[in-house]
Amino acid sequence: MSIPTITGILLLIFSILCLATGIYAFRRYSLTQSERLFAVGLAMCIAAVGIACGSLDSLRAIPSFNLNWAWYAGTTLGFLFLFLSSMAKSTDQFQLLKRWGVIAAAVLITVIILTPVFPADPSGYVAVILDTIRTIGCFCGFLRYVMLYTSKGTRFSLLMCLAFLFITVGYGILLPQLLDPALDQLTAVGVFIRIIGAGVLFAAFVLG
Repeated sequence: MSIPTITGILLLIFSILCLATGIYAFRRYSLTQSERLFAVGLAMCIAAVGIACGSLDSLRAIPSFNLNWAWYAGTTLGFLFLFLSSMAKSTDQFQLLKRWGVIAAAVLITVIILTPVFPADPSGYVAVILDTIRTIGCFCGFLRYVMLYTSKGTRFSLLMCLAFLFITVGYGILLPQLLDPALDQLTAVGVFIRIIGAGVLFAAFVLG
């Protein structure tokens, strides 16, 4: 089995875990009407769609689509909004975050629709810049939950801290491979690390 096929399968698992977290958050939202849970659910669904696009691109399931653009857009926006959901406090802030989250979902859908007319999948320094932005966003989430854990010491903040750490490392490890395609093994390793992070993320919301 080739590295792209293994990567595509692992990305699909990663996407399913993120989608499960999103669905669970929406289910809890329907019971509690917590705006934070709505924001989390939307963020994780956006990320899950972006990751699924990355999986389809790796498997070359839709050859005419340059789905890596949607992969970068979905994962960057999804994990960014997950980070921002931890920053918001007031109802007004969550309402604003909800509106921007809906806009982000619309942007992702637009990117997916327009992928046939986009340039070839990003590579070289363009891919490095996009992955760096995504990694920094996840690292901000890690730092945020480190601060929350040191101040409150809750199990939820500890699990979220670990989840963002694994996801950050999983994206950061792609940087050498993007500069040197010969290091394609790092792609699968990075996704495996992110799967661990997604599993911890799901556990954080289930176990609370």
